[in-house]
Amino acid sequence: MIVLQKKSVNNFIMKFKVFEAFAGIGSQRKALETLSELIENFDFEIVATSEWDCFANISYNAMKNKKDKSKKSLEEKIDYLSNFIHSLDSKESIDIQKIVKKGDRFVSLLYESYVSNNNLGNITKITGRNLIGIAENIDVITYSFPCQDLSSASSLHHPSQGMTKGSGSRSSLLWEVERILIELNALDIKPKFLILENVTNILSPEHIENYKKWLEELKKINYCTQTYILSSEDFGIPQKRKRVIALSVYEGSKINFIDTFKEREKSNLELREKIISEAKALKEEYDRLTYFPKKDLNKILKTNYKNSKYNHEAIDSIPRRTSSRIKMYENNPLLFSECKTERDIYKHKNKKSQFKENCAILSATLTTKQDRHPNAGIISVLDKNGRPNISLKNINWIYKMHYRFL
Repeated sequence: MIVLQKKSVNNFIMKFKVFEAFAGIGSQRKALETLSELIENFDFEIVATSEWDCFANISYNAMKNKKDKSKKSLEEKIDYLSNFIHSLDSKESIDIQKIVKKGDRFVSLLYESYVSNNNLGNITKITGRNLIGIAENIDVITYSFPCQDLSSASSLHHPSQGMTKGSGSRSSLLWEVERILIELNALDIKPKFLILENVTNILSPEHIENYKKWLEELKKINYCTQTYILSSEDFGIPQKRKRVIALSVYEGSKINFIDTFKEREKSNLELREKIISEAKALKEEYDRLTYFPKKDLNKILKTNYKNSKYNHEAIDSIPRRTSSRIKMYENNPLLFSECKTERDIYKHKNKKSQFKENCAILSATLTTKQDRHPNAGIISVLDKNGRPNISLKNINWIYKMHYRFL
């Protein structure tokens, strides 16, 4: 396989200006950073972001190592933050006083995250003119909108409006992107590319009509879209995670790009399903251009508790013994176990054939909410003799489970 050459300083570099909507902790930005390291003559600049979750914003900024160099007083920072809508749980908005009550450091970190990343806040309050005020042009918009109302887990617990326009659901925030695109178009700004990532359930019978409607609306403003289902395990990541990726290209860019749901192909179910199905041809082209070695899940799980950092993290992620945690232990994949007689290798979803020595080959879908069912999987802290690892000290095992989360 051919590895992409790194950028040459002697060559002209194409630099895309990117608006990162629904920024979260910056996964879309991270993907672009990886591409810029690999692809010759490719670079980007995040000209603006949109995110209202306080903790996501602070995490985003911490990972980008941005520091606030301003001399603003605490009062000035609070006054600045008062211009935005904030949330502590991505569900409900909060009063600015709730942020103030979390302390001066929290206020400062949140302020830094907004200023450093040109965060325009809640997407419902962003206009096309806001974006033009920051950058003369926008080349790319990433818009991985909330998936909560699309996920299969959500529909099991309560009826969901999915991403139905005007429903008020979190997933219906997708249509704010349409509004912004129309406003940009009126200002003669036409982003060349739109990039979406979301759960595969967006293509389920329950939601696909809304997805088609979204593509039809994009078509009206001259965007052709191709839809793919890609799995992370095909890209060197040791987890079973399939996601829908949609790439939209503005027709005026003169790029030959066939729309997934073209009018003349609507009746051709076989062809449509072929385009939507696993993008094998795309993966083969990706393999031809670049190569990422398969990562070892064993190294990612950090089970060497003689390392003080890993030890501390492991202790923090061992849950209390409750009936719900016992159910989690019984019903989620086992990712790691030193215990040679661990029955769970057989009774969990990860069978013995899926283990390499003490560790599973793949993880389940990673999530930031590990203390729930289903989760990415559990990590046994029992040693080879079936006793709690002696490196994990000062734990009352009567009240603690014998496993930890990622």
